[in-house]
Amino acid sequence: MRIGGRSIGMPCEDHKRRPPAVELRSSQSDKPKVAPDYSSVLSPVDPWWEIHDPNPDIRALFRQFNRDYFWNTIGNVDVKWSKELILPAGAFHPRPTGCHTIELSEPLLKFRPRRDLVQTLLHEMIHAYLCVTNGNRDGDWHGVAFHEHMFRINTQTGASVTVYHAYNDEVEHYLQHSSSTSTGTSTGRLIPCRIAVGLERFDLEPPG
Repeated sequence: MRIGGRSIGMPCEDHKRRPPAVELRSSQSDKPKVAPDYSSVLSPVDPWWEIHDPNPDIRALFRQFNRDYFWNTIGNVDVKWSKELILPAGAFHPRPTGCHTIELSEPLLKFRPRRDLVQTLLHEMIHAYLCVTNGNRDGDWHGVAFHEHMFRINTQTGASVTVYHAYNDEVEHYLQHSSSTSTGTSTGRLIPCRIAVGLERFDLEPPG
């Protein structure tokens, strides 16, 4: 049947050229999905991260922690992995120029859960914060001021930031298999954080 020159029940030419609705939905579903940001709702030591982000970008972590726990006061600190750093898991290098550096031990931390990386980085960031803000009032790198911020961050995040990095199994392994290292360490020793002042390095030994 034809009315006005067009058959009833037959699609017009414009309708034929229109893509089916199902094809439109399919093309929309092909768009890349943006992963949700859980950093604002989950603790950085939540077990969820061990599965979904076990090897995080340490510079991204630094920026996140600087914002969340240090009021964006230590943005002038460089963070990097070190293949040579073995005895401590982390080291803070204050510089007179203000271009401070945090080193994280790749040989030690690559064997450890993500939580240990986070806690080591937070430890070194406390040193950086005290250095930048002149908050190390008693002159002891692991003194009262350090413990105040350590307790604050542990309470806020559920982390277990401590004064010492006791990764003894990994230390033993690298000391025994590294041809460039002639010193040994005894099982059960607590490995202190290393602070480098100027060009001279020294290790802070456990008190007592």
